[in-house]
Amino acid sequence: ILQYGADSHYKDPLAGVGLTTYGYREIMRKIHDLAHRVSQGRLIVTGGGGYDLDATKRIWSIGFITLTDLEVDISDLHDKLINDLMRTRYAAREHIDRIKSFLKKYYRNL
Repeated sequence: ILQYGADSHYKDPLAGVGLTTYGYREIMRKIHDLAHRVSQGRLIVTGGGGYDLDATKRIWSIGFITLTDLEVDISDLHDKLINDLMRTRYAAREHIDRIKSFLKKYYRNL
């Protein structure tokens, strides 16, 4: 049984793990292969969390298509990385700067 959540996507505002749709697809491929090796291909998948609804629906679609081996062009479902990653890097830099600013009073070499 797999609870297929989308919380680890880089657009998810809570988890901050940073996976892309490409990462999710690779994980699903590995799970699919594992299911065929250990349980005669039997696998129950339930939807799970994800607070960015656009990313969640794309991740679930990619997962379903990957599991069923459908011949479907999924390029439109994948993340458009250039703009998103630039925003993510900028936001990450802001977080790092705030943390460093806070910690400076405790660590001189920061």
